Amino acid sequence: MEESECLIERTFITTNMAIPLPDHDHCKFCGDAVPFDMAYCKEECYWNDQTRMKKEKNDNIRFAVLTIVSVVVIAIIGILI
Repeated sequence: MEESECLIERTFITTNMAIPLPDHDHCKFCGDAVPFDMAYCKEECYWNDQTRMKKEKNDNIRFAVLTIVSVVVIAIIGILI
């Protein structure tokens, strides 16, 4: 058997073997395993996620305002022309 075939066979065997894991969920920020009753693995992840969500909310508000202003400007230019 060639070396490349052996490597493919070893990879296939190791990736198809199921390792039993305890029931768990994943941290909402970093993705690490956590118990089902926890949303975050540590307090730092909680605060980082809060910061990310606040920034995302502000970005969405800015986008909505910019869209509304653009539509109003285009409508006014359309009326004047």
